[in-house]
Amino acid sequence: MRRGVQGRLGNLGFACGDEESTRAAVAAFQRRVGLPVNGDVQDPQLLAALRRYHDEREPLPTQAASGRFFRDEPL
Repeated sequence: MRRGVQGRLGNLGFACGDEESTRAAVAAFQRRVGLPVNGDVQDPQLLAALRRYHDEREPLPTQAASGRFFRDEPL
C-alpha cells in the first residue's frame, strides 16, 4: 500500500521516498485538497482522494482549502 501511495503522490508532484518525506508529502497533498492533515498513508480519505486526483485524473485544486495561493502560481 505504501509504495502505491508514494507512486501516486510522486506522479502528482509530491516528492517522497523515506518515511519522513512520505509523511510530509501526504500532509502537503492533504492540505492541497482540503482534507484533515494527519500524514497517515492508510487514511481512507487520503486513499479516496488519490483515486480521484490520480487514477481518475481530476485536476488538483489550484488553491489550498485556506484560500491561499501556492507559491508557484501567479497572483
